[in-house]
Amino acid sequence: MSGDTRKQQKVYTAREVATLLAIQNTTVRKYSQLLEKAGYHIHKNELGHRGFFDKDVMILRKIRELIKHPDMSLDQAINAVISTVGEDD
Repeated sequence: MSGDTRKQQKVYTAREVATLLAIQNTTVRKYSQLLEKAGYHIHKNELGHRGFFDKDVMILRKIRELIKHPDMSLDQAINAVISTVGEDD
């Protein structure tokens, strides 16, 4: 049963996520690519378009918050967020 939870969740487009976080669509793409490179899985449909679940939006929001700190680079923020994500996420 727990495998069906994603089917019940809202899936956001990159454009919707950009609007929610008040960032550019290209920034969503950049953060997503860096997360994927670090091993984080972001859902893609059969056309290769990313779909973002609530947990993905929260992770992107956390990255945005972390990079506001003057001593935090984008790579460091990505690594910090990835280290808090469980294997099942």
